[in-house]
Amino acid sequence: MRKVNAFTILLLIILLLSCLGGCFDNTNLSSEKIAELNQYKIERKNSVNRFAEKAKELFDFNEEGLAKVSTAVADAVGKIDRAGSYKTIDTAVDVAKNSIIEADVTLGCNARRLFWENDNSILVKQEFFEGNRTYGCFYTNPETSKIEIDNSSPKCVAYIYKDQEAFNAILNEPITVDFENKIVVVIIDTKYANVSYWYVKYAVIGDSLKVNMIQKRDSSSNKDGYNDATAPYPYQVVTAMEIDRANVKSVDFTTLSISEIY
Repeated sequence: MRKVNAFTILLLIILLLSCLGGCFDNTNLSSEKIAELNQYKIERKNSVNRFAEKAKELFDFNEEGLAKVSTAVADAVGKIDRAGSYKTIDTAVDVAKNSIIEADVTLGCNARRLFWENDNSILVKQEFFEGNRTYGCFYTNPETSKIEIDNSSPKCVAYIYKDQEAFNAILNEPITVDFENKIVVVIIDTKYANVSYWYVKYAVIGDSLKVNMIQKRDSSSNKDGYNDATAPYPYQVVTAMEIDRANVKSVDFTTLSISEIY
C-alpha cells in the first residue's frame, strides 16, 4: 500500500476545510447575531428583487435577457440563504446585479444604428458639431482662439428627421433611409475616452421617444475631473438611429451610470 506523507494529509485537510468553510461561518455566533444576519439576508434578497424590477423598467430586455434576469435573482437568493457571512451575502448580490446589467436587450421600435462615435468625423459635417455644442465638451473660443470647456450648453441635443433632404444636410455623404416607413433620431452628447456606453432602451411613449443609455467608467480611470492632465478628454459624438415611423415630437434622452442603477 502506498504511504501518504504528512504534507499530503495536511493539504487534503486544508482543501476540505476551505470547501466547507462557508457552512460553518456562523457556528460561533450568538443567537442575537444569527438573527441580525438573517435579517440582513432578507434585506439583501429584497434589494436584488428591487434592482431586477428597476432594470426591467429601464431596459428593453428580450426574452433571453428576461430569463437571465430571473436566473440571476434565483441564484442570488439561493446563495444568500446558504451564506454564513455578510461578505458572502454581499458577493452574491454584486454577482446578481452584474448579471442583470449584462443581460440581453433588444431596442424597441426596430431601432437600427446608422452611425456612432468613430464614424462621426467622417460622416457628419463639422459645422453640425459647432452649432450643437454639449455640456462638458472642449471647443475653440472664436474670440480668444483658446481651448475651453463648455459649461453652459445642454447635456444632450436631439433632432428628429422625417425626410431624406433634411437628413442629408448634416452629412458629408448621404445615407439612404426608407423615410416612408422610418424616421431618424440624431443625438449629440459629450463622451469620455475611458467610459463605456451602450443603449438599453428605445421606446415610443405617447409622442415622445424614450432613450436610455448606460455608462460605465473604467476602474482604472481618473475621477478628479478636468483639472488633472490625465483626466479623460471629453469629446462630442453624434448617434443616428433609424426607427419605425411614429408621430414622435420629442426625445427624452437619459444617460444612466452604473452607480445610479446600483
